[in-house]
Amino acid sequence: MSGPPRGLSLEALLGLADEVCELTGASVRSIAALAAAAATTEARLHGVPLHESATQAAASLAEVIRRTAPLSTTRATALLASLAAEVLTRLNDAPPPAG
Repeated sequence: MSGPPRGLSLEALLGLADEVCELTGASVRSIAALAAAAATTEARLHGVPLHESATQAAASLAEVIRRTAPLSTTRATALLASLAAEVLTRLNDAPPPAG
């Protein structure tokens, strides 16, 4: 793939969060935290993409989700982090991040 990886929108991440919440019985604790996580996937500094690959973007996305805990339970947050990283890598046809 050439160029920066395709990101994940807040709307897409919120949709994933809603699915995880339905599955686990959790609730969205912070839409702002979801917005911060989604923003990392397309972040730029002076016009230069923060992530060179979808794998890096997915790892960053998962880390921000885990650290900001946007869902009401640790289990749901961990599931969302894993699912969101997987979706982002598949969206970009990249190998999933390690860990």
